[in-house]
Amino acid sequence: MNKKLYFLISLLIAICLLIPANTFGYAAIGSTITRLIYHDILAPPEPDWVRFGVVLDRSSRYDYDDKNIESPIVLKNADGTYTMWYRGMNVTDDYGRVLRAVSDDGINWTKTGVVMIPTASYEGSKIDPMTIMYEDGIYKMWYGGDSAGGCACYATSQDGIFWTRYAGNPVLKKTNGSWDNEGAGGQHCVIRTETGYTMIYKGYGDLAEDWAFYGLATSSDGVHWEKKGKVIMPQPELGETTLYRNLHFFKIGDTYCLFHTMAEHLTLFMLTSYDGIHWSKKGVIFNKGLTPGNWDVKWATSPWILIEGDTVRMWYEGGNENARVRTCYAEISLSELTSRFRIEILPESAQ
Repeated sequence: MNKKLYFLISLLIAICLLIPANTFGYAAIGSTITRLIYHDILAPPEPDWVRFGVVLDRSSRYDYDDKNIESPIVLKNADGTYTMWYRGMNVTDDYGRVLRAVSDDGINWTKTGVVMIPTASYEGSKIDPMTIMYEDGIYKMWYGGDSAGGCACYATSQDGIFWTRYAGNPVLKKTNGSWDNEGAGGQHCVIRTETGYTMIYKGYGDLAEDWAFYGLATSSDGVHWEKKGKVIMPQPELGETTLYRNLHFFKIGDTYCLFHTMAEHLTLFMLTSYDGIHWSKKGVIFNKGLTPGNWDVKWATSPWILIEGDTVRMWYEGGNENARVRTCYAEISLSELTSRFRIEILPESAQ
């Protein structure tokens, strides 16, 4: 071989060996080369959740939740008790209704029955509670309507049982000519801010078939919303699928947090942000299939978070091998969660 050619080849090999293996998106494992995927890049070992399993089960045949119990929302009341609202699915008519349950501890629940059924044209055959707040003596509910590709709706109640729909519903819907021109707000979550309300919502459109994104919207009163555009987008190059879904949006200190799932990856992933616009993907936060009894062997989705002292309490949908859905419960230390994902909580005196 020509000495000059041999020298050039040797030099090229030496340079390649000095470059980190993952520079080009690949990792050397033993003698094989494996492309880095989402879990390799972004997912640390799962934190130490304490898993309790099912805390709210399906009812007997012909009840309104005899098929599935979905989308749990839990509030802690002033007297220390808990109230849950959830969507119940029925085998007979496959309607999605909002039902209610009460508890002394958030684990042992007593069902109280249906509180809302789909009747308006924008609701279709299913309504899905997304967020409930109690402010100034009024329960405020944002929920998903099933028509027109999905939309966000609003209702209020004095007691959490009898609800009055907002006359201007839906409060957020698809926008013609935009990235969310086929559906916007069927799945969403709302938080209170110093200036009003902020919503993260799922949207999709014909400009990107088979993709679902998360958009941001803000409101001063909870009913008149201004869209701010897409803020979280799937990254297939990281192993993500293109259909985001089942999100929960909340804050820890000054940090915005989001738990969600995606099609074909029906386990919980975490993102954080300091402004609600620029997000950092943290990877898997809660794996399906690890709960005793295999109640979530198919999926763990639709989480709802309450933070009490140093405990993060989570209620979520657990899907078993028969694709039947129940409310499951797990909890974790807040200090472990924040230290693991570098979430800063300032002392009150410094805020």
